[in-house]
Amino acid sequence: MTLSRSLLGRTSFLWAVGFVVLVITAGVVGTAARLGVPQMPGADTYYVVAHFHYLPSLGVTFLIFGGIYLALEQLRRGRHRRLLGGLHFAAMFAGALGIFAPVLLLGVTSMPHRFADPIGEFRIWNAISAGGYGLTLAAQVFFLAALIDALRPSPHIG
Repeated sequence: MTLSRSLLGRTSFLWAVGFVVLVITAGVVGTAARLGVPQMPGADTYYVVAHFHYLPSLGVTFLIFGGIYLALEQLRRGRHRRLLGGLHFAAMFAGALGIFAPVLLLGVTSMPHRFADPIGEFRIWNAISAGGYGLTLAAQVFFLAALIDALRPSPHIG
């Protein structure tokens, strides 16, 4: 069995692995949040916000993309560019970590999440998070290219 036909060579498997990594991250962050007292200083910080966003928002997003790529693999007999799918996954995963890892770090430093603008020393984390949003948005170009490529009619060779 070659790598392209095995489970490891599938784009949908990348998204499943990404989901597992996010679940483990959310579990570790959530366990640390639950071990503290509810009135602890970190209870009203970005730490709780980061925990919530790692699993419900990112986890479901990764499952949806994994399901779309699995459907493309099954319905179109693998006829989509795995390179485009891999680039989409890599950019989306890096962008998602770029968005929420700074939020988690802000929570560790007990930055309250009720401020409209970040305090001076936290502005760099806000810029990194904004860059993650840009990378996540740019990743959707790879998804659209893979989707268009997979759904266009195959040429008749004869």
